[in-house]
Amino acid sequence: MDRNIIHINISAFPVGVERAGDPALRDRPVAVAAEGPSRAVVLALSREAYLEGVAKGMPVSRARRLCPGLRVIPPDFSLYQRASRAVVEHVGRYSPLVEPWRPGHMHADLTGTRRLFGRAMDTAARIQAELRDKFSLRNTVGVAGNKLVSRVASRVVRPRGVCDIYPGGETSFLAPLQVSVLPGVGPKTAQTLADLHINTVGEMAGLSLDQLYLVLGSKAYRLRRLARGIDDSPVRTTRNAPCVREEETLPEDCNGLEHIRAVLYLLAERTGRRLRGLESRACRLAVEIFYSDHVGYCREARLSVPSNLDGELFREAERILDRVWTRRTRLRFLALEARQLVSGPVQIGLFDREDRQKEEALCETLDKVRDRFGEKALRTGSTMNIVNGQAGTRDVD
Repeated sequence: MDRNIIHINISAFPVGVERAGDPALRDRPVAVAAEGPSRAVVLALSREAYLEGVAKGMPVSRARRLCPGLRVIPPDFSLYQRASRAVVEHVGRYSPLVEPWRPGHMHADLTGTRRLFGRAMDTAARIQAELRDKFSLRNTVGVAGNKLVSRVASRVVRPRGVCDIYPGGETSFLAPLQVSVLPGVGPKTAQTLADLHINTVGEMAGLSLDQLYLVLGSKAYRLRRLARGIDDSPVRTTRNAPCVREEETLPEDCNGLEHIRAVLYLLAERTGRRLRGLESRACRLAVEIFYSDHVGYCREARLSVPSNLDGELFREAERILDRVWTRRTRLRFLALEARQLVSGPVQIGLFDREDRQKEEALCETLDKVRDRFGEKALRTGSTMNIVNGQAGTRDVD
């Protein structure tokens, strides 16, 4: 049986949620950014703001100069998580298999639901209309036989619409698009391909595996399959909030490795504390950075064991940082996001049990102290560099 997978794309989800609560924000330029810091950057923006030249990651001061009528709203991440859970719950009426991978973005498997709700295309259109009418959230929906193609389809029909890719049409649909639409093709890989005059997905798909291996190494097999529209990954459900996010705008642009590691550890501590408060563990971690020239990148990875412990989160986040921080340019913004949250016990190795129990006890003690006296009541050695301003110099190959 052919699969019917949809991807729902609510662009600028935080802005959409704020507009749902305050209709006066509709049809005007809006940006979500932290209050207070003079170097705060735009985290999300409306289409009206985008058309005025505002971009994600841009300093708020510059955004205001480009768009004098810009309305800046402080982020309320707990509100966005509640809204995301409500949307996931609503989509869950049409399928028991709903996979949110970040707020406002989710897959749903409609395979086998035709007798209940009709064709997948009709169900997708119904979901889109209900999210617009009930939640006041404008969205696009992609319908295809797998997660990859449905996700890309939901992007090409912006600002609104439903895009249905029929079985067998995946390769021709992807062929004219830029290679950057494929997961795993970041700026560095895209530039490597561009140097060889490989700019579209179709040009990549036309290469043999041996040819692609010479360019991309171990990633060649997976990316060649994706370029041909082949994606067998299942839609995985999650029962809790889709993500927990912590972020920090640096007081000054910095490329000091020790200082950046300290900021990352602080974010890991905050993320771990919030996860433990939700009685959840993260299956995936994402690290997002913005350089001083306002260019931003994001990478994510799956944890070998779902975790909410500060040390485990930091060690994985540090590995991701090494992959995403590839330029010598100083950093201005850093974010850590825990995704695919799960609850309940986890299975760990016999020889790791004692060390994990010690770390769990330490985190529990730290939580109790900070709940009573505040976050700054206890500082680990790693985060003291943030206060003291000590930083080394990072050499990037």
